[in-house]
Amino acid sequence: MKELVRRSEWLASMGIAYVVAVVPDKFTIYPDHLPNWVARSPKASPYDRVRDALARDGRVAFVDLRAPLLAAKARERVYYKTDSHWNFNGAIVGYDEIMRVVARKLGGKLPQIAPVMRPAHVPGVDFYSGDLLQMLGMPSRMGEDDVAPLSKVLGDTTRCARRTDKGEFPGFEFYACDKPGLPRAVVLRDSMAIPLIPLLSENFSRAVYVSSRSLDRELIEREKPDVVIEELVERSLHAPGALPMK
Repeated sequence: MKELVRRSEWLASMGIAYVVAVVPDKFTIYPDHLPNWVARSPKASPYDRVRDALARDGRVAFVDLRAPLLAAKARERVYYKTDSHWNFNGAIVGYDEIMRVVARKLGGKLPQIAPVMRPAHVPGVDFYSGDLLQMLGMPSRMGEDDVAPLSKVLGDTTRCARRTDKGEFPGFEFYACDKPGLPRAVVLRDSMAIPLIPLLSENFSRAVYVSSRSLDRELIEREKPDVVIEELVERSLHAPGALPMK
């Protein structure tokens, strides 16, 4: 928690908003699919402890995605069956919650939150095989229907945001949207943010995605973003503390 507060305070001193969003592990949203021998600890989880500590402190805008995802789970599948990640349905839920907080922190700098185009699912055609099958050494043909195909989103040529790099900077992705008046962003992210990238990028004139838990002061000073969004999966909550700002 201390490192998140430290980052928030440093960014605030430069007039930069800071939003932290934690994507729940799959078992947090689907505990009903765990085997019977897995018992839930009666103690507060690390997620609970961090959330509660940040709420008491009040200096970090923290987005708790558990309740919205649990509510969405009753309507639709929000994580893949064959993968440890959320699917595009889950990412849409996360995007809505994250951008509401971002818009509030930015005040009038964000004219409106970009709407989401939900891709149509074609049964028997849209198919997905995830990392859990790979880890188990199972054949990819044992995949699942892709109920919210991200590939169709990535192939949508009507989106404003375009990737401006060609992969020449490992660990970095750069996107630009030429709509006037949009703010700038730096996003610290892990693999859970892959389906968030096409959504978030529509809201910023320039967005830099960094595959790291370390906040690089020089990058921030060079990019001069209006907001830094830190997305991290629940199981890596400890990572910012292990990689403090220098």
